[in-house]
Amino acid sequence: MSVKQRKHTDGNYKIVRNMDIRKITNMSKRHSRYTLNVLVPNTESLSEVEEALRRGIAQIPRHPKVLSGPTYVGVASIGPTDMTFLIEAECVERDMPAVSLYLNREIRLMLEHEGIKAK
Repeated sequence: MSVKQRKHTDGNYKIVRNMDIRKITNMSKRHSRYTLNVLVPNTESLSEVEEALRRGIAQIPRHPKVLSGPTYVGVASIGPTDMTFLIEAECVERDMPAVSLYLNREIRLMLEHEGIKAK
């Protein structure tokens, strides 16, 4: 029985038997994409929300760990009560927590400034 031992980013060693490995995703070759879903009530105007997102995102200060973006992607879904808008940014996988914290805050502040009621 072969065993892999690797030091994890939290400083602890993780031990995994080869027979326990079922699926592996190599995230080191490409940059990762942070995706933010913004839920807005259907009572808001779709075109006004899109325009506010495009305008507002362009003015968000660039975080040093964001490699590209944030970018407004489009309308992900429209439900009976909500519309979901997609925003993406590219970063290195290990920087994903910092990027998500930063963008969640900045997008929320931008929406408040634009007068958009997000959920």
